[in-house]
Amino acid sequence: MMPSLSVVVPVFNERAEDLATTLTAVAEGLRRSPFADPEVLVVDDGSAVPISPRPLPGVRTRVVRQSNRGRFQARRRGIELATGEYVLLLDSRVRIDPAGLSWVAERVRAGEAAWNGHCRMANPDSPYARFWNVLTRCAFTDYLDDPRTTSFTLTEYDRFPKGTGHFLAPRQWLLDAVEQFDSRYQDSRFSSDDTHMLRSIAQRDRIHISPEFASLYRNREALMPFLRHAMHRGTTFYDGFARRGTRFFPIVIAAFPASLAGVALAVARPRAAGLALGGLSLGAIAFAARRRPLEEAAAFGFLVAPFAASFSAGLWRGGWLALRARAGP
Repeated sequence: MMPSLSVVVPVFNERAEDLATTLTAVAEGLRRSPFADPEVLVVDDGSAVPISPRPLPGVRTRVVRQSNRGRFQARRRGIELATGEYVLLLDSRVRIDPAGLSWVAERVRAGEAAWNGHCRMANPDSPYARFWNVLTRCAFTDYLDDPRTTSFTLTEYDRFPKGTGHFLAPRQWLLDAVEQFDSRYQDSRFSSDDTHMLRSIAQRDRIHISPEFASLYRNREALMPFLRHAMHRGTTFYDGFARRGTRFFPIVIAAFPASLAGVALAVARPRAAGLALGGLSLGAIAFAARRRPLEEAAAFGFLVAPFAASFSAGLWRGGWLALRARAGP
């Protein structure tokens, strides 16, 4: 007999049409899949305009509201209120392939309990999506150069794409991961919920990933949202990877003196700083063009400098938040 399934969707100031697209796709997937007693919980994390999604045909839908406490706390509440034996965590910018739930149900039946979604860009022609496509392919070449049905443990964790934006696991495993949550920050709105929760699960069993369990992610489509997102990612990156033994620890450490040197150069010799930025962009284009189409390489080169500045600012904010947490109230 198939286990029951709850879908938890955290929402904060999301566009109504995007949320509707996400919920319509997941409802279709639930109707096709053999999971028992499906339900969808939408957790509104203090949106300025309270969300009111339409009822989903054939699927129980609940809306839970809370004051703004961040994505981790929204997911936590959804997991705690879920009634399913399994929980699918899904972001409101993510649209699952409806056939994927039927496919993964058979793998769950075979004993493969934890599954990370294989995300593709929903807006691949956007320069911002092209930038992220290059960056993620550089970071996770082990899988993205050859997408396939495979799995990884904690040992290989940093070499595979993963995230709680599209993740399926037993509810009890997710509850345990929530209880073991290990952030450097007091304010969990800035914490790396993906990294901490999924590391806990990878420590107890393999996490599986496959192009058959796929989704589309709608990336930011304007410069200011892209930069705000990059800064937030820098802050969560510090929380997740400013730890000895992680693959990206050297990047975190090197970013601080590199960003200070960049600021000092911009102040002391702005002309030289401008030439350096131009060289960085050209170098990034040449690097990306060796493996990716020219339009992706061009987007990567054009956006690498503003991304680096915003991401570095996020790392500095993360360092400050960690120091404040260590100092206590």
